[in-house]
Amino acid sequence: EKGIDGARLVNSVRAASCALALGLARGVMELAIPYAKDRVAFEQPIAQKQAIAFMLAEMQIEVNSMRHLVWKAASQLENGLDATRATTLAQTYVNREVMKIADNGLQVFGGHGFIREYPVEMWYRNARALTVNEAKPMEPRNGGGGGGGRGGGGGGRRW
Repeated sequence: EKGIDGARLVNSVRAASCALALGLARGVMELAIPYAKDRVAFEQPIAQKQAIAFMLAEMQIEVNSMRHLVWKAASQLENGLDATRATTLAQTYVNREVMKIADNGLQVFGGHGFIREYPVEMWYRNARALTVNEAKPMEPRNGGGGGGGRGGGGGGRRW
């Protein structure tokens, strides 16, 4: 009996979590772009405002970058390779960027982003939940044995 490959299981969970966050980010982006093109303020679509246009462009860049990292991690898993590095990189990047995209989506929608008629407010809450889903790997918590406490000692990292 071989048992369960724990590293592969953890990496698979990471990749799945990243895929969920990617889908959420893409949903925000795909809803924000047409909204910004249709919403008129001061006699012009808000998508023509530089700040909004830059937010939308940044969303597109980040979603494509996230997609690349998630696909790479999934490909390595599918091919039976060690995907620890790829899944960790994807998770770190995706968790950071999905919150930015969700926040920018709320900003594009303005006050409408907080009403339940639009799913952006739910996606923002879901993005927050996804980013706290799993602790960052190999990071000691509260002096977790690294010798970084008051007495110094040990070569551990000080938090």
